[in-house]
Amino acid sequence: MIPKILHFTVPREPTRPQADAIRAAKDLHPDWQVIVWQDPVDPTGFALAKLWPRANSGAQLADLIRIEAVHRHGGVYIDSDVLLRKPLDPLVENYTFFVASEDGVRATNAVFGAVPRHPALEAMIRTIERSPPDWSLEPSITTGPEFFSRILKWRGDTTILPRETFYPHNWNERVGSPRPCTYGVHQWAGSWKKSMAFRTTGGGLSRLGERARRRLVRTGLHLYRSNESAIRFLAPRIYAYPGGGTIQRKTIHGHTIVLDASDLSITPEVVQNGYYELREELFLRRYLRGGDYFLDVGANVGVFALLAASLVGPFGRVFAFEPNPRPAELMAKSATMNWVHDRLTVRRVAVGRRAGTAQLRFSPVRAGDATIGANDSGCFAQTTEFVGNIEAMTVPVVSLDEEFPVDIPLKMLKIDAEGSETQVLAGARRLFAHRCIQYAMLEVVQEVAGDSWEELLVAIESVCELGYQTFALGKNGKLTATTLQEIAHGRGLTTRMLVLGAKES
Repeated sequence: MIPKILHFTVPREPTRPQADAIRAAKDLHPDWQVIVWQDPVDPTGFALAKLWPRANSGAQLADLIRIEAVHRHGGVYIDSDVLLRKPLDPLVENYTFFVASEDGVRATNAVFGAVPRHPALEAMIRTIERSPPDWSLEPSITTGPEFFSRILKWRGDTTILPRETFYPHNWNERVGSPRPCTYGVHQWAGSWKKSMAFRTTGGGLSRLGERARRRLVRTGLHLYRSNESAIRFLAPRIYAYPGGGTIQRKTIHGHTIVLDASDLSITPEVVQNGYYELREELFLRRYLRGGDYFLDVGANVGVFALLAASLVGPFGRVFAFEPNPRPAELMAKSATMNWVHDRLTVRRVAVGRRAGTAQLRFSPVRAGDATIGANDSGCFAQTTEFVGNIEAMTVPVVSLDEEFPVDIPLKMLKIDAEGSETQVLAGARRLFAHRCIQYAMLEVVQEVAGDSWEELLVAIESVCELGYQTFALGKNGKLTATTLQEIAHGRGLTTRMLVLGAKES
């Protein structure tokens, strides 16, 4: 485990807010060692000390010191403008290297923890030693977040935490209430100044015009891809395609998806329209942001997982659970084709109440109907009997509480488990009780649930008692309030999906 050591770097004369942040961290961690690296730092034992005189700012010097301090001693580095809200013990006890993300586009060096001599930190030190940066560039590029991002992006031995673990808001966003599982809040003390500065020399005005043009194009694409009526009217249609093998289709969201042409469930709609369930997809576009975590239970070929991967950015994470081998294989191909396999993890397992095994039954020509267990009372039985050629296989089962043992902010959970939704909810009881999950979107259809319909309603009510409320998906993916009573009577939902949203603390 990561040693219980907190590291801070401060100037010779720390400010009052810096001192207050360090004091607050000490109060939350009475049994931890706290090391404050304060100017002037003794260079003994620092391999990069020979480069310290070349740093052109205190920020670059502090960046170099923090990398080697954690590399030598292990522990957690915290910027002195990060106000901690909770003890960090669960993070150091479950990870060997973790790092926060500002916005999903880049990792940050403001919060990271590691065991001593972690290979990722060794790679950073080696890189700086062999190819010292151009010190005249901004610290973010030379030794800060962008440098961290370049080193960490493709590493498999590090954990990128959800953005809201330490960044509930970015420098240009409205300050809101932190999530219950937010461990600290980055204050952005002065960080926004350079980000807002306009450079008007050396062709700066023309660059500003080019930025405005690109922003206008992006805004137009966003408005199109967020407007249900425009999509239905303008999305290109395909009315015929080969009936065997695989087929590739570019979706309305801009990525390409690989589909099984013989499938009679998901493939026809995606091929013909460029989307599958429009309001659900627009819901993702409306609420997912860079750096978020998205959990997709019953991911199938990855319609939602691929869209989420395009939204959360290279330092967000998507976990797609799909036990059916064929759809899982196609989803992995799509992820690679769209170059999002750095952030999308395909878990070829089913999700349920607890770890174990189960029987998966499916028809090769109905990829969207695979089910765990018998479920002979739902529409699966009649559909598969009609199309025939049913296959069965034993698959591993996991629970979400076990898959995510640390309370961290999970932005969205999608459950489309063809009648096993109750089991999935039961296996995520801790995550819901601690309100780690902000939104859960699940299939609530009586004909699919069959005899487990009443049990599903009770399970949803149980989640609501933990601090969640029910919503339907309105036009353009907006949330509209509904009640469980309306749903029980076949009303209250505009699509087959119900959304459970965590209430504000």
